[in-house]
Amino acid sequence: MRLPKLAGSRFIFLCKNDLTATLMKIYTLFTLSLCCLLFLVPCREAQAQLVSFNTANCSYESPCFTASLEEIAETANPNTLTIRLRVFAVSGGTCGQFQNVTFLPSGGNPVVLNANQLRQNDVVVLTVNRDTFLSAPNITITAVSRVRLFGLFNFFRFNFITLRTNLETANPCVRIRPFPVELVSFTGKASARGIALAWRTASEVNNSHFEVERSADGEAFEKINSVAGHGNSSATLDYSYTDASPLPGQNYYRLKQVDFDGQYAYSSVVAVAAAAPSTTSLQIGLAPNPCFNGNCALIVKQPSQTGVTELQLKDLTGKIVFSKTLQHQGSQTLELPMQELQQYKGMFILSATSGGQVVHQRVVLE
Repeated sequence: MRLPKLAGSRFIFLCKNDLTATLMKIYTLFTLSLCCLLFLVPCREAQAQLVSFNTANCSYESPCFTASLEEIAETANPNTLTIRLRVFAVSGGTCGQFQNVTFLPSGGNPVVLNANQLRQNDVVVLTVNRDTFLSAPNITITAVSRVRLFGLFNFFRFNFITLRTNLETANPCVRIRPFPVELVSFTGKASARGIALAWRTASEVNNSHFEVERSADGEAFEKINSVAGHGNSSATLDYSYTDASPLPGQNYYRLKQVDFDGQYAYSSVVAVAAAAPSTTSLQIGLAPNPCFNGNCALIVKQPSQTGVTELQLKDLTGKIVFSKTLQHQGSQTLELPMQELQQYKGMFILSATSGGQVVHQRVVLE
């Protein structure tokens, strides 16, 4: 008598399981269908915008993500090009939480940027091999957003986009901007008069001027002079400039080439050691260096007979943070305590001017 009851219970249990499984299947199919509508359709729309190789496709725009090709430019390296894109991604609402975007250009390495990086700068610069990119000028972009569906599951929405420019057509997205100056050489040499810099260009396009920049450590540079360019030229041109007051020890120089429209590019950096000063020239120093809490002395040797020496302390941006005028009798060695410097911390350039001579010393205050 119990056997049919057990069988019936088992039958009811199986029916409940089958019903649950069926409902889960229906729910799953509904969810997948909705996912297709929400996520796959935009992807297909993006893919549908991919056009034939002979047609430019310079931008993509949707409510959640936009990208546009802004510039392709030559570089100092004839084998590479730089590509500049402008990208904007939206987070929140139906767009979900934007996670990251991957840029994969032909002939270049993939670049991945997260939401914070894009918020800080919406301009993306890629470097590619020139020949590879010209043979297939494509940039594939994959944008990823995290979306919560029904408050239960997290899905990733992918936007697949390909920007394409045909550089051979009459109306490409952008034309390759030629590198403004073909720099053949840039050298420096120390002499008794200072450090002589020389550079040569093979061609120039829209070249306004060069800014000569100097650094004490090869990282923080400051402008020390400007040399006019020749605008447009296809001939070899030579330039020179002498830094009459180099920093003691190693000096680092680079050129900032500036176009008439304000765009600019940097040369490579050259390092030159300044010649040792003569025993009769103006000299300046801080002892000890580094100086701790202002417990040091400033020493000026061979100041001019004028009896006036101007002192300046500059930070690495060129800002004057301390200045002092010394009055003295004739040429003599001056030594004075520097407790006034104890409020400054970091690396600075100490300068002394006396009788037309200017000298500099790199100092560290701790």
